[in-house]
Amino acid sequence: MLLASLDRKAVSAVLVNDDIINDERVKHVLDKADKMGIKIEIFNSDDDAGRQLKNFSGIAAV
Repeated sequence: MLLASLDRKAVSAVLVNDDIINDERVKHVLDKADKMGIKIEIFNSDDDAGRQLKNFSGIAAV
């Protein structure tokens, strides 16, 4: 669903936890977002915000 949102240019930022940025699927999303000029915010998975983001599988789009 995140990739579809990127394809529709319906994303202004991608939020991702630092503990999953080496996953190949996540890398693909981040590469695509970067090429499109979309802001990427990396959260520390040990912080409160990172723990909350983990509830959304560690990656979300705004």
